[in-house]
Amino acid sequence: MVRWLAGAGVERIVLASRRGAEAPGVAELMAGLEASGAVVSVVACDVADRGEVAALVEGIADLRVVVHAAGVLDDGVLESLTSERIREVMRVKVAGARHLDELTRDRDLDAFVLFSSAAGTLGNAGQGSYATANAVLDGLAQRRRAEGLVATSVAWGAWADSGMGAAQRQLPGMPPDLAIAALQQSLVADETTMMIADVEWSSFGSRYTAVRPSPLLSELLTIATPPMEPVEEFATRLRGMSRIERDRAVLELVRTHVAAVLGHAKPSSVDPSRTFQEVGFDSLTAVELRNRLATATGVPFPASVIFDYPTTATLADHVRAQLLQGETEDDTTSVLDELNRLEAVLSDLSPSDVAGAEVAAKIKSLLSHWGAATDRDIELDSATDEEMFDLLGKEFGIS
Repeated sequence: MVRWLAGAGVERIVLASRRGAEAPGVAELMAGLEASGAVVSVVACDVADRGEVAALVEGIADLRVVVHAAGVLDDGVLESLTSERIREVMRVKVAGARHLDELTRDRDLDAFVLFSSAAGTLGNAGQGSYATANAVLDGLAQRRRAEGLVATSVAWGAWADSGMGAAQRQLPGMPPDLAIAALQQSLVADETTMMIADVEWSSFGSRYTAVRPSPLLSELLTIATPPMEPVEEFATRLRGMSRIERDRAVLELVRTHVAAVLGHAKPSSVDPSRTFQEVGFDSLTAVELRNRLATATGVPFPASVIFDYPTTATLADHVRAQLLQGETEDDTTSVLDELNRLEAVLSDLSPSDVAGAEVAAKIKSLLSHWGAATDRDIELDSATDEEMFDLLGKEFGIS
């Protein structure tokens, strides 16, 4: 922001923060601005302190532009918030903006810019205080305009390679140059309030409306979803499959929706064995996945389903069981399906390999034990009483 102002021909820039020249990165910034020709001053000033702001404003005779970008994050769910935590977030954002507003009203400003946040427009989990503070900034801009004063409040999304907009974890970061260009357009257009963010509406919209419909986005948001097979047709098709085909079909269904929620291009990028927590799911994305699966299958899954079945593979097994509820599978068919699965795996394994030899030995051992058990069952069916007592004696030491 400062580099843009210097490059735009602003001759004098005053940077104010609580730590002043001691703030991280100030020395490097100053060194980079020397070549621009702008005179840059760094002062220590707490914008939440009216006296300090008054002294700062009084010391700048030719003040033309005010940019209020201060802010404090203190995230927490509603139950964890205290009056002290709320007060600190509001103090920097709101009190600072109010002081700048009141103490510059007698100045002929070209611009009065407030750095708000998309959290104040869209909301963000755990940021009730921060969202409220930024909404106040948007309201202040509207009030100034109504009173004939200049004002532009920009609700920022996330910036890439910067702490700016870090509160908006659900939005991808914008390149700083692109963000500044958008800000410049807003100022040229003399906008009062504007949200500038990089939003992937198809994924964000689905997530944003996962719990309830959104009147805010109802006229803006059109979620493009791929055509899905009707629920009844999928369930019917599933019943006509073998066990191995059912497993594959349901796993592919679940992987497809997991990939969509995470923003992956292909279902194959989802590792069925990794937990949902490992791949970045939270309570909001859990609800979105639940809703997607419920729509695709017609099964009313609980919101806790990904915590009860924490991997894609275990969730797919649960989905399959729910879809085929009440049906029983023939044991012989199930075993044959598993043997078909084994055959498919073995086709890629050479018997001459060390691993192949171990597998072959294991299979032979299984066949030997299974054959011996089968022979024993036949022997028991035809054994006489005397042979049965003799067998018990050998097996358990009974004489």
